[in-house]
Amino acid sequence: MRDILRLLMMTACSAFLGMALPAEAGTNVRTGAGVYVYCDSSISLDINGNLQSCILASNTNIITGRGTYLYVKAGTLAALYTSGDLQQGTLVSSTNILTARGTYLYMQWGTVVALDPLGYLQQGTLVSSTNIPTAQGTYLYMKGGTSVSLYTTGYLQQGTLVSSTNVITGKGVYLYLLGSTTVSVDSFGNLDTGTLASNTNIITGRGTYTYCASLQPTSLFASVGTLFSCVLATSQNVPTSSGTNIYCTAGKRLTLTSSGYYMSCL
Repeated sequence: MRDILRLLMMTACSAFLGMALPAEAGTNVRTGAGVYVYCDSSISLDINGNLQSCILASNTNIITGRGTYLYVKAGTLAALYTSGDLQQGTLVSSTNILTARGTYLYMQWGTVVALDPLGYLQQGTLVSSTNIPTAQGTYLYMKGGTSVSLYTTGYLQQGTLVSSTNVITGKGVYLYLLGSTTVSVDSFGNLDTGTLASNTNIITGRGTYTYCASLQPTSLFASVGTLFSCVLATSQNVPTSSGTNIYCTAGKRLTLTSSGYYMSCL
């Protein structure tokens, strides 16, 4: 009888210990700022042994390069600079985030934001359609619910147009770009890549014009505003740098050198 009671007590004790001492789900990891972040998995450390990135075990306020905090969502990846300041994370709630120009952009909850080392916004998803300045001093109206990226100056680098828009080129002329398509500009605010709203003649590095098709992405040598690549609206002979011509048919993507000579037609 005593052996049976002893066995029952041992079984009950083992069951109790198993319930009382569950395995730890997360790990507190030190950051370069000297604070700890509670990580669930995918922990990566920098060369100093401080947290570089991990999947967060709980919603966490993480400091930025400006000394402010962003509330970052559990179960998502957070990445830090070696300083311990936030580099990338997923927002728990929609948040106004400062740009390098001293203005704020309202970023969508549940989406990833990226900050520069000084804590200014580099990339994120807009809550609503927003006018964002380019380095030209003009504004482009960017579509809500889409991603935008900024230069370290706080000026627009890339985003999605709300409606068809004239965008200035490095030649000082405008190209009419299709709404709801992606546009990118260089650090001076000149058009780099966009989708034409209509068939358009675009100047090349040779000073001639190429007739480019609408509804297709078109790229320029942004600083000078000459054609780099587009889908041809009509067939044409294209000069090469060796003095010969190559025939490129309509519907093919023509790519040119900065001097305006044939590079490829695919």
